[in-house]
Amino acid sequence: MMDSQKELKTYLRTLIERGKTNETILLYMQKDFGISWSCSTLKRRLREWDIKRHEQYSPNDVRQVIQRELQTARKLIGIKAMHQRLRQKHHILVKRDHVEAIMVEQNHSKMVERRGGRLQIGERRKFYSKVTVNRCTITVAVFVDR
Repeated sequence: MMDSQKELKTYLRTLIERGKTNETILLYMQKDFGISWSCSTLKRRLREWDIKRHEQYSPNDVRQVIQRELQTARKLIGIKAMHQRLRQKHHILVKRDHVEAIMVEQNHSKMVERRGGRLQIGERRKFYSKVTVNRCTITVAVFVDR
């Protein structure tokens, strides 16, 4: 019993580190362990076993890990990718807002450069609209310039 409980704890901890939602975790547990819990039972077990989605880390520790990752990774890595890398590779469960603040603080010029590559609506997108005139349907292409 104790081995299966430890196995279940590590399994839940892994799913939380991967960022899975409670509903997804319940589906995985049903499939892999044959356990059918309610959402409130899952929340209670996570509380009892002290498994948390976000933990408190000192900003300096997170800053050092992000700096190390920015030096070794692609230079234009995004906030979501960095957040996922911190969760999976370094097992640091920190909120994405904190990651964003530290990345903007440390790497502001690269973040501005990253924003410049976003899709320009006026240049690349066409919107189509169907118009009915005298029982004839006409498709009209609308180009948006900004």
